[in-house]
Amino acid sequence: MKDLSCLNALTRSWTRMLRILFKPFSLDKWLVLGFCVWLAYMFENLGGSFNLNLGKLSGSGSAGNDLGPIWPWLKKLLLSNKPLYARLADLLGVNPGTLLIVFAGIGIVLIIGLIITVTVLWLKSRFEFILIENLALNKADITASWKKFKQLGNSAFAFRIVVWLLSLAVMAFLALTSFLCFITWLKKCAVNEKLVYPGWHTAAAIILMFILWLTVSLILSLINFFFKEFVLVIMYKKRNNAVRACYYFFELLKEQTWLFIRYLLMKIAVYLAFGVAVIIIIVMTCCLAVLPLIIPYVGTVILLPAFVFFRLLGMEMLAGFGSEFSVFPESEPPPSPPQQS
Repeated sequence: MKDLSCLNALTRSWTRMLRILFKPFSLDKWLVLGFCVWLAYMFENLGGSFNLNLGKLSGSGSAGNDLGPIWPWLKKLLLSNKPLYARLADLLGVNPGTLLIVFAGIGIVLIIGLIITVTVLWLKSRFEFILIENLALNKADITASWKKFKQLGNSAFAFRIVVWLLSLAVMAFLALTSFLCFITWLKKCAVNEKLVYPGWHTAAAIILMFILWLTVSLILSLINFFFKEFVLVIMYKKRNNAVRACYYFFELLKEQTWLFIRYLLMKIAVYLAFGVAVIIIIVMTCCLAVLPLIIPYVGTVILLPAFVFFRLLGMEMLAGFGSEFSVFPESEPPPSPPQQS
């Protein structure tokens, strides 16, 4: 029997989280699950900031006067016939050979960072299935599950790499196109030594590129969201590869589009409520509460109930479609809502 209700999935997730973590409470279980969550949610920690200061911009030309010192710099960078690395060396006042060595060092650091990132992504893909099984069966085990999910973990890892490469190619194309549109306008500004209004075609191209950036970013975010929330759970349930599991999910998505939209909106609301609660606690403790939260792994263990609850939401939502998509034992009674006193 289907139970396609976001609120019911929310209630069941909360009740199951309490059962897993507090009935009974076990520190060893918390530490093991915390380690699984820490790796499974790698690169997904909440937070971050974006700060943009545009300064003053007016059509009277005062902005051009305020930016006066930058025009000679832009002229050397954009209007010179020298190679790009030679222009940068002149602007920085260093030898071109030294600058090439610095670029080579930066390239080596980036390659090492890329290797570390790919390795962590591979571990993350395996531990996501370990976490799903531990929550589905109400246990805390890593050793027995590590080899079991080798094939599924590699499939999820390969799927993410392919999506990452495709998105990188699309983003690189958009970045190059945006750069070519933007650089033409900057050259005009450098020649006139003041901010000038771009032509309508240049302005339209920049606006179009901005819209495309937002659209691609939104699509990639949705792919990542639904893949983690539902496709991974389907892979675990049916022991299918990522492509086959995506097919099953798209069939559900076509059948219950508005249900998944409501689920997405509910998840955003829950995340916002959780974020506000954390901010309130941090403010009430004069920022002392933030100290343990920023420590790797320790912060995950402290916030384990929230992480478990968030992971259970997608699992319980799929369980509402029936036993075909439920990862919980069929002999287990569904969690009943907490009693009100």
